[in-house]
Amino acid sequence: MVQEVAAAIQCDECAGAYCMDCNTAVHKNATKRHHTFFPLDDAQETRKLYRCCGVQGHEEYRLEFYCKVCESLCCAYCLLTGPHNGHESISVPEAAAIFRNRAPGEITLMTDKKERLEKKVNQLNVVTTRYFDSLEEVKKSIKERFSQLQMMVSQREKELLEALGSLCDTGHASLNQCRGRVLAKANAINESVVLLQHMKRGCSDYKILENRSYLSYHLSEETPDVEGLGFKFFEVGDFGLPQFKLFLDLRSEEHSKNGIRRDTNLRRCIPHSQVDDDSRPQSGKVLNVCAQDGSMIPLRTGRRFTLTEREGIDLKVLNSVVHVTAQPNEADSLKQIGIRTEQTVEEIARLFPEERGRVTWRVQLGKGFDKSFVGVVERTDTSLVPGGFYWKPTKLGVVDGGIGRIGQSFKELPVCCIGDVLTFTYSVDEGSLGINVNGKYYGNLVTSLHPRISPCFILYPKESLIVSC
Repeated sequence: MVQEVAAAIQCDECAGAYCMDCNTAVHKNATKRHHTFFPLDDAQETRKLYRCCGVQGHEEYRLEFYCKVCESLCCAYCLLTGPHNGHESISVPEAAAIFRNRAPGEITLMTDKKERLEKKVNQLNVVTTRYFDSLEEVKKSIKERFSQLQMMVSQREKELLEALGSLCDTGHASLNQCRGRVLAKANAINESVVLLQHMKRGCSDYKILENRSYLSYHLSEETPDVEGLGFKFFEVGDFGLPQFKLFLDLRSEEHSKNGIRRDTNLRRCIPHSQVDDDSRPQSGKVLNVCAQDGSMIPLRTGRRFTLTEREGIDLKVLNSVVHVTAQPNEADSLKQIGIRTEQTVEEIARLFPEERGRVTWRVQLGKGFDKSFVGVVERTDTSLVPGGFYWKPTKLGVVDGGIGRIGQSFKELPVCCIGDVLTFTYSVDEGSLGINVNGKYYGNLVTSLHPRISPCFILYPKESLIVSC
């Protein structure tokens, strides 16, 4: 049991008061042995225990009060005319007693905080190690892959040059043979012309007949033909390098005092949401998901999901996004039309392991979007009406379907309108579907959700949306 002992000694340099035993213990240190002590009953010296105010012009006043509003020490002059004017305050001993009594509970809270922080530090160390290890691995893979490509190109170049050399050998031989025949024919023709001129001037009958036989042979023989444009080089088909993709999986979130989660990677401040009559926030546009012209920025180049075409739905692909529009229905203007992706979330997660079990797709509410639903549909049930989870973003708390459990953040979701961008992220490890509206993350929309599901949209006639998946 700790025994309370009254302070009897004060130290000017320590600005503290101690009992005899504590004073001896504190001043055992060599750096404090030279301090000068005074009896605590010396009123003049006791004043030195109080610290002086650091505000300019208040140096002569002691810090005798604690401002509850600013949570800082202040002097009497600060409370009267200084920065703490009008603030609620208490004396320093009262404030110290209050916080001293709170210390055990705060120690428990701080211990819990420390344990959570240690886990975060361990996680940070793991992520940092994984980050730099993966960086070196990717660098090495890129160099190895392009070294292979360079070797393949060099090998192909060598093969083509060897083939060209073989063609040169054949071509040279053929060209030399043809040249020899042409030159021999030219020499024979020249000789024949000379013989004809000799016959014209006159010669014996025998000589004429001998020359005639020689001339007949060369007149009847055809002259060799030589044609061609030389060598040609052209490509058969398109020459192209393999397609490569680079990904960085690094998520960092800050928790501000007002409880809003902010993605530090965006480096953009999320504007305050507007509020409707029901005190439910209305969504607002931000630049991290919308371009300056209001169009949606695709998640990535190329698509991973493909939408199944069906009657009553118009699909148009433009700049890696799909424009989905429900055709007008004159017979029944309230008839809903559903459309889903061909692939399941589980298949996409397996095909793209670099995403580490996180599958994301993005939806922008298009022209006329008012009554339609967005969500996911099961792919395990063979019934005509499979189970699913469907959310109407333009209405308060309207959902349908029977799979999964609605997340805690569902009540905080804003009422969406045309042009708003919704980003869905399914976590295979957690079995949850997170929701991000216009760059603000609201947590899990649905939990307890298996991965054998597909993104799905239930549209009313004339309503549309834009999908990046």
